[in-house]
Amino acid sequence: MTTLEEIEAKYKLGLDKTWRCGGVAYAAWFEDEESGTLNAVYTDGDDGVMLFTGHSEIFSEHGASVRLLDCNYCDIPFDHMHDIMQELKECYNSEDYD
Repeated sequence: MTTLEEIEAKYKLGLDKTWRCGGVAYAAWFEDEESGTLNAVYTDGDDGVMLFTGHSEIFSEHGASVRLLDCNYCDIPFDHMHDIMQELKECYNSEDYD
């Protein structure tokens, strides 16, 4: 997945221009059907969008990947970053995770 449009088409998260520019920071969660990995699409409410992937190519289950989607920047408060990373970490530590 490389664009927000592709993610929306596949997972039907209800993400549109209003969602991206509504002035409110928000994260939408989804599980990748192929890998089973938990992901979050985050918007800063000012057209910035990031994809958090709950697996890191370098750090495996001990890290995450973060990528900008269709933008050049995205702002995020420390608390939101922490909460998203904590949720991804807890997913890996749960007994339900394959």
